[in-house]
Amino acid sequence: ALNMTSALSLIPFILAAGYALRLAITREGYESDASRRTPELVFAAVATIYTLFLLFAAGPRYMLVSFVIYAPGTALFAMARREQRRRVFSGSEMAIFAVSVILAAVGVVAIAAGWITI
Repeated sequence: ALNMTSALSLIPFILAAGYALRLAITREGYESDASRRTPELVFAAVATIYTLFLLFAAGPRYMLVSFVIYAPGTALFAMARREQRRRVFSGSEMAIFAVSVILAAVGVVAIAAGWITI
């Protein structure tokens, strides 16, 4: 259970670290003063690289099972967006959703075939 909870937390961590890196790179108003932007860029890059390492260290077993849990949770996200009369997925969100569903399907097949045990 401890390994599973750790693996479940890694996906939000990598998404947050990647977004921080994107903000640090595209931050407006800092182009003229690179020294103010550098610490943010370094921290975001280190966080992203470290989280990628953690994903690698977790291994495919727990990561695939975590996607089996994440994919159905997306239905709640879609329902909330529809209630707010907002677009369900943006372009990048649709790409993340597609990857999640594919990995969840691989996880289900791996569990059913006995390649992964829970």
